[in-house]
Amino acid sequence: MATCKAEIDAANTADVITATVTLWRDGSYVRSWNATAIGTLSFTGTAAAVSGSSYRLVVAYSINGQTMTSRSITCTYS
Repeated sequence: MATCKAEIDAANTADVITATVTLWRDGSYVRSWNATAIGTLSFTGTAAAVSGSSYRLVVAYSINGQTMTSRSITCTYS
């Protein structure tokens, strides 16, 4: 099982953060999650993992409705 985590801190504690977290395995879509929070968004999700596969986690988010630059990380599960 893979545990996917993301944390986003807004500049102000009253800012609304909306995010879509998407997990890819070897270039194929696995699943996505949606989350909303105020001030700080802390996300944790799980998905089945396959040994030897490459994973990419992409976080697309907005703060107070303004789209921010997406962030991503890639790793190989062994």
